[in-house]
Order: sequence, then structure tokens, then C-alpha cells
Amino acid sequence: MMTGWISNLRRDTKGKQLLSNGAMMNAKAQNELN
Repeated sequence: MMTGWISNLRRDTKGKQLLSNGAMMNAKAQNELN
């Protein structure tokens, strides 16, 4: 039970990192376009 919870938490953190990385890349692309 605990291991499943930990793996879910880890996956959630990884997803958030990917989202923030994508947002930063979007911001960079916007800056280059402007």
C-alpha cells in the first residue's frame, strides 16, 4: 500500500516537473518570437 502511494507521488512530481519545463520552454519560444 505504501509503495503504491510513494510511486504515485513520485509520478506526480515527475509530471509537475515536465509541466514546468514545458512552460519554461514555451516562455523562451515566446521571447524569441517577439
